[in-house]
Amino acid sequence: MRDAILEDPTLLFLILFAFALPLLIRLQAWDQLWFRRLTLLGGAVSVLVFLQVNIANVSHTRSFWHDERHIIAIAAAYMHGEPMYPSPAAADLYALVYGPVTYLIFVPFLALFHHPLPAIRVGILAVNLATLLVLFLILRKRIAWQTALGLLSVATATLLAVGPALLGMRGDSWMLFSVCVALLSALSRNWVEAAAFSGVFGAIAIGFKPTVAPVVLLLLVILYRKHGRRALVSSALITAMGVFSVYLLRGISLQTYLIWLVRSDHRPFVAESLISSLLASALLALPAVLLLVFSAGTSRRRRVHAPLAVFGIIALVGCIVTGSKHGAGAWHIWPMIPFLLLWAAYDASEQEAEAHPLQAAAPASRGKTGTVPDCPGIVITAIVLAATVVTARYGFRDFRNVHRKDQAEQRAEEIAAGDAIDRITAHPLLGRNIEMGYGESADDYRSDLRFMLPLRGQDDFFDANAVFEAAREGLAVPSNVVERILGCQDIWLVPHGEVPFSTLLPAALPASTSPFLFPDSIRLGFSQSHVLLKSGPIYDQWGCPTV
Repeated sequence: MRDAILEDPTLLFLILFAFALPLLIRLQAWDQLWFRRLTLLGGAVSVLVFLQVNIANVSHTRSFWHDERHIIAIAAAYMHGEPMYPSPAAADLYALVYGPVTYLIFVPFLALFHHPLPAIRVGILAVNLATLLVLFLILRKRIAWQTALGLLSVATATLLAVGPALLGMRGDSWMLFSVCVALLSALSRNWVEAAAFSGVFGAIAIGFKPTVAPVVLLLLVILYRKHGRRALVSSALITAMGVFSVYLLRGISLQTYLIWLVRSDHRPFVAESLISSLLASALLALPAVLLLVFSAGTSRRRRVHAPLAVFGIIALVGCIVTGSKHGAGAWHIWPMIPFLLLWAAYDASEQEAEAHPLQAAAPASRGKTGTVPDCPGIVITAIVLAATVVTARYGFRDFRNVHRKDQAEQRAEEIAAGDAIDRITAHPLLGRNIEMGYGESADDYRSDLRFMLPLRGQDDFFDANAVFEAAREGLAVPSNVVERILGCQDIWLVPHGEVPFSTLLPAALPASTSPFLFPDSIRLGFSQSHVLLKSGPIYDQWGCPTV
C-alpha cells in the first residue's frame, strides 16, 4: 500500500493535502506571516529540486526514450539535404510524426558543435528554467510574488512526476515554453503585443505538435475576452500563417507530413496511458478546484469562470485523448499547465477584477499575501506543502536516474565511438556511403550515434525507430526500403561482435510470431548478401563483397 501511494503522485498529493490542511487550521492563530513563509519556503524548495535535476541532466550520457537520438538524426539528415518527411514511395524509412519545429529546434546545435549532445542538454536546462520564469510572471498577473513562487510547486510536481520527458532531447520542453510565452503575451495590456506574440508562439507550439491546436484555441478565447475581436482575428491570422509558413522551407512537405500523420492516427488507445493522463490532469487541476471549493468567492466570480471552463475542458480532454494513444503519455497534458495554474491564481487572488475577469490587476503590495484571508490562505499553504513533497519525491527519483556513477565511463565510450565514426567516414571502404546498422539492441549507444553520419556527409535513409513505429501501427517495412538495404550501395556500421539486425522485439510492441524487430526479409536477407569487410573495436563494417 505504501509503495502504491508513493508511485501515484495524485494520490500522494491528496493524502498530504488532507494531512496538512487540518494541521494548518489548528495553527490558524498564527500570524499570517508564517503562512506566507511556509508558502514561500515550499516554492523555493520545489524550484531548487527542479534546478538540481535539470543541472544533473546536463552531464547525462544516455537517452531516456527510444526516439531521442532519432529526432536528432532526422534533424541532421535534414541539414544534409534529405527531406524531413520522405515520401512513402521513396526508398527511405526514417520519418517520425512530430511537427517540423521539433527537428528545426536542434539544427543550430548540430551546426555549431562537433559533439552537439552536451550543448543540447544545456539548451534543455535553459528552456526548462525559462519556462518556470514565464510561469511565475503569469501568476504575478494575479497574485503576490510569494504566493506565485509557492504555486510553482504545482508545476514542478506535475513536470517531474510524469517522468524524464522533461529532460529528453525531444520537443516537449520547448513546446511547453512556447505555450507559456503565448499565454503571458495574451495577458499583456497592449493588444498589439498580445496578438502578435501570442500568435507567433502559438504557431511555434503547433509546429512542435499539431495536437496542441485545442490549447491554442483556448488561448485565442482568453485573448478575445481580454482584448476583443481585433486581437482575436489578428492573432488567429498570425498563428495560421506561422503554422503553414514552415512548410515553405526546403525539404518540408505538408502533403507528405499529413500522410505520415494519418498513418499514426490508427494507434489504439491504451488503458494504462489513459489512466496516467487522467491522473496527471487531476494533479494539475486539483489546486484550482480545491481553492475554488474552499474559497469564499462570490457567485459573480464563479460565473465568470464558466465560458473559459468550457473551452478549457475541450482543450484538456483533447490533451487526455492524445496522451492515451499507444506510444503517448501523460506529458501531453503539459500544455495545460499555464492555464490551470492561472485558474488557481485567479481563485487565490484577493482582487475582485472589477472590469474584467482576466484584466491584469496591479501586483499586491509587499505587506499582503495575495490570497483571500483566513481559510483560503491556509488552503494555499496546504496545497504548496503537498506539491513540494511530491516534487521532492519525484525530483530525487529523476536525479538518481540522471546522476549515475558510471557517467564518466559512458561519456568516454560515446566520445570514442564518435571518433571512430570520424575516422570511418574520412576514409570510407570502397568509396561507398556509410549507413548505421543495428545489432542486438536498437538502443545501443553506438547505433544511437547515427545522427553523426549525415553531419559527416553521408546519406541517411534507414532508422530502427521508424521500423518500431511502423510495427506499432501494424505496417510492414516497404519493399523498396528492403531492396535498398539488401543492395550493395552502402557500408553498414554494426556494433562490434553482434549479428546485424538481430534486434529483439521491444516489449512495447504487441506480441508477434517473430522475436525480432526487423523482418526476416531484412535480417536473413542481409546475412546472405553482406559479409564482414572490416572489424574494429567499436564498429564492424559490413558490405557486399567486391565485385
